[in-house]
Amino acid sequence: MSTERADFHVHYDPRDKDSAFEVVDKLLENDVKAVALLARSEISNDVPQIVEYGESRGIDVIPGIEYFSRVDGVGMDLILLGFDPGHESIIQAFGPESRLEQNKELAHFQMRFLQSKGFVFNGINGNDKITFEELLGGKITQKAITFCRLVEAQECNRGRVDQLISENREEWETALAKYPYLDPDKNNPESRVKFIWYLYFAEGKEGFVPVQLKPDKVIDTIHTAGGVVLYSPEGDFERSTWERLKDKKIDGIMAWHGDRLGLDRGGVDVPMEVILEAHRSGLLVLGGSDYQGKDFQPGNGNGNMYISLRRFRELVDYISLRNDGNLPWVKQK
Repeated sequence: MSTERADFHVHYDPRDKDSAFEVVDKLLENDVKAVALLARSEISNDVPQIVEYGESRGIDVIPGIEYFSRVDGVGMDLILLGFDPGHESIIQAFGPESRLEQNKELAHFQMRFLQSKGFVFNGINGNDKITFEELLGGKITQKAITFCRLVEAQECNRGRVDQLISENREEWETALAKYPYLDPDKNNPESRVKFIWYLYFAEGKEGFVPVQLKPDKVIDTIHTAGGVVLYSPEGDFERSTWERLKDKKIDGIMAWHGDRLGLDRGGVDVPMEVILEAHRSGLLVLGGSDYQGKDFQPGNGNGNMYISLRRFRELVDYISLRNDGNLPWVKQK
């Protein structure tokens, strides 16, 4: 069997095209020949250059976005793929300039909220200071988790985190159960970061602010720009959510997440009957490593993932059929 593979869930920094170039180079090491490069909640202005760079390296690059949304109060990740990055609807909904003010407003709220809980941001320096300034300037999409990392990084806050862990064991156990690959030691920085997020910023918590577009709006926007939207359960598959999304004309499901089909973190992810039903209905079944430079590897996930290039061809055929033979992200020559 050929080792060449596809990966439809690889992250990059949308405000730094060099980070995308570095990811493309990393893909070459793992025989990934087709990739969906995803930013969170927004699209880069540099997509054309990133696509061209991938082409120069022998890799088909598809622009994408990972977007967190809700249907009937239930949160889920959506993967948006293969749209025209220059389409007016994309720029208005996901362009970096359109999101800057919203990011800035929410970041200032989150900073004040954490200060009200006894955390301080005095004395931040080095790279953390740069990150802090970018947060308040609206340049970072993942605001809450980044603030949590800044909180944990400041030594003056650690006693407060220790106190909260002892007082909120349920949230601590939730963080450990959700991220079992982390060291279950309260001195592990990433475990503590996830705990702070669950305590204050998870849905229903005091610091949670719903700002997302609803799934039907996301799907309509992406379809208008020629792309597709897939449900990405990432170990939390809900049949009722899937059925509601199908009613909203979702294009498919992400069945792999970092591991082999149906074996995400040792348990059943997407049931096989759901995958077979999706295939029979003409929907897309894709997946990917969720590579973000930390744990999973592009193309391989945790070492067991393999996605055939056949999935890439199915995606291209699906999008081409909807767009009169064209691929919206490919510059017409």
